[in-house]
Amino acid sequence: HEANPPFSPGLMSHMVEQMERHLQYADRRKKKETEKSKAKRGVVVDDEASRLSFVIIVPTCSMGKKRSSVSSANLVDTYAAPSFKRMLQSEYFSKHIILASREHGYIEGSQHLRPTRYKESQYDTSVIVLQSEAAREDEATEPNLTSEEFETKLRTAFASRHQMELSERRERVTASESSSSSYLNNEDDKLSKVKVFDLDTNTCSEKKRNHESRPVKESKKKRRKKNKSTGRKK
Repeated sequence: HEANPPFSPGLMSHMVEQMERHLQYADRRKKKETEKSKAKRGVVVDDEASRLSFVIIVPTCSMGKKRSSVSSANLVDTYAAPSFKRMLQSEYFSKHIILASREHGYIEGSQHLRPTRYKESQYDTSVIVLQSEAAREDEATEPNLTSEEFETKLRTAFASRHQMELSERRERVTASESSSSSYLNNEDDKLSKVKVFDLDTNTCSEKKRNHESRPVKESKKKRRKKNKSTGRKK
């Protein structure tokens, strides 16, 4: 079972109490299995309920040690320390994995309000495994929560995707800018050409527009004189 409780001191302590209660019950079932097996002269009585495991994900408490993250809040040590210490000192404790800040991340809860979906964790995170006796002894259980393979897969799964997401966003923006630039260049090329109609030959030709010296619009008076000299009517 996986647990990622709200980081409330009373709630976290209550969670640990409940887990230890269930693990005690699982161990009692294991003893009953052993007694039944002896009574049946070697016939193994298997009960899956006795193989119980909890994987708890909580903020790491320094416990008097120097933190790898300078920005970690002292509130974590103050309020979460009792439940954290109880898990590490529990008779059901099996494994403790520390994920360093910025080396892992999570999906942003308010992703619908932000430009990115993923976020790097600013604090160290602990993954603590509590197991019943039967679960610790059963090495064939998949996944084996105390194995190196499990830790490797866990770190891979928790790896931050924030930088990868930012890189993908930059690539999309660059591609979009390149596409826009290409479109604008094509439009500029179209606007740089102008169609000219030759009245003498009655033909239309395309010429490059001269942006430096734009043609000045002739006045009506000049056009009349020009028309008279060429013999054309208005």
